[in-house]
Amino acid sequence: MKILKSAQFILSMQEIINRRKELAIKLLEWHGGQSSPLYSVGSTWYAGKTVSSDIINSAIREIQDNIDKKVNYPETISEETVSELKDLKNRLQQELEIQQQIENYSKQLKNEESFLKNN
Repeated sequence: MKILKSAQFILSMQEIINRRKELAIKLLEWHGGQSSPLYSVGSTWYAGKTVSSDIINSAIREIQDNIDKKVNYPETISEETVSELKDLKNRLQQELEIQQQIENYSKQLKNEESFLKNN
């Protein structure tokens, strides 16, 4: 049962990695430089690796900052751009929920491994 669950997890991870690679390209169009959270998430996902939920949260805040510019400086961002940013934000929020589930599952597996080694 545990092996089956792990195999399903690995297959699901491959699907997640493929989806995140596609999203990464769009995120990289919006980053504010190599030190920005969007750059970190986009470049790491494009490489097929994962980032922590904390970094994804920071990227969501960076997108929200860009959306807020429309409120403060309406001439700088078009409605179409705001719509695109909101879509990216929603997709990132979905990935954040998935990443939190992955992190929780990984902790659970580590706890089970530790328990089995000690008993």
